[in-house]
Amino acid sequence: MGAHSASRGGLGHRPTARYAFWWLHAPISAFSSGARLAVALPRAAIVHWGSKDWRDAADEPTRDSGLGFHVAVLNVPYLPPGERVNLTSPIGQVKKT
Repeated sequence: MGAHSASRGGLGHRPTARYAFWWLHAPISAFSSGARLAVALPRAAIVHWGSKDWRDAADEPTRDSGLGFHVAVLNVPYLPPGERVNLTSPIGQVKKT
């Protein structure tokens, strides 16, 4: 076994994902506490999002990822576990937790 594979597999814990991706074709209903929510869209848009039933709302423009899609990274790590994140964009309206 190589040193690289031994260092990944021998520690007994899984790495924590820093980002959770929400796609139009593959929406998610939950993500790990502390992760940032990346909304991936086929073209440039402004994602309107909020928590606490829209009381804390903000707009986040997408950026070209260079990989054929645009992405808006929402700063949600501060939200407590179980908090609902609402979001909309001109491309489609969604409401996920």
